[in-house]
Amino acid sequence: MDKNEDVNADVKLALEEMRLNMQDSISAGNAIDQKLILVLTVAGIILAITEPLQGVFSRPHPMWYSLLVATALVLYILAIGIALFGARPQRYQGAIASKWDELTEHIFGKTERDAILSLLSGYVDQIQHNLKINRRKGIAFQISFIVLLVTVLLLF
Repeated sequence: MDKNEDVNADVKLALEEMRLNMQDSISAGNAIDQKLILVLTVAGIILAITEPLQGVFSRPHPMWYSLLVATALVLYILAIGIALFGARPQRYQGAIASKWDELTEHIFGKTERDAILSLLSGYVDQIQHNLKINRRKGIAFQISFIVLLVTVLLLF
């Protein structure tokens, strides 16, 4: 082996890949948050331009029409609630602890390879944690979008 060859190149490469994966997870979560905010914006626009909601109680309508509008209103509120739930702030887990005790135990005072392997282990854990957060956000977006779409179909 050449003296200049890095004996830890394999784990450093894996560490860099994991770091990039973490950044991708956080970026994906931010993108889903933007979509959830878009659902909220669209919901507001729908409420502003929907005439049936304004006139349902001021003019006589058949009972089925009032029931339809009331159902749409409940679905509208549900869509907003789901979007707000999905867009609530989440704490993404980092690859390493932010406590000195844990850093000392898992990183400091170890060989470079052992420290990198400890970081890799932390990245694996945080990736799984962050993927769960993004899955929940994605499901909230899909459900709120579908509920909002049904609401629109009921109103028009």
